[in-house]
Amino acid sequence: MTGVYIVFSLRPTSAALTFKRSAFSFAREDNAETIDQLERIEVELANKLGLRDITVVPGIAIALQAGELRCASSGRGTTSFVLKVSGLWRSDVACGLVFRILPANRPL
Repeated sequence: MTGVYIVFSLRPTSAALTFKRSAFSFAREDNAETIDQLERIEVELANKLGLRDITVVPGIAIALQAGELRCASSGRGTTSFVLKVSGLWRSDVACGLVFRILPANRPL
């Protein structure tokens, strides 16, 4: 396994299941501490890359601000997730972290 793996918990307000994917909605105010910590981690990882002359797109923060997480199907009772940061994408003007959100009850 390569990359950075972070296990975290959220209190979803609802879950929608499709064939291979789950979408979990959550209220920011119920999960503020966890969301703030994940956003800080994203900023710290991006800062460690030393990219000064390029815009860093905060993809994890954008996903969390939307109030919905999409991941592999995991069942309605899931509250634990794994944030897997596997790399960096970069264009001429922007960059960001490559990440996936997985249910913690599935093998990595």
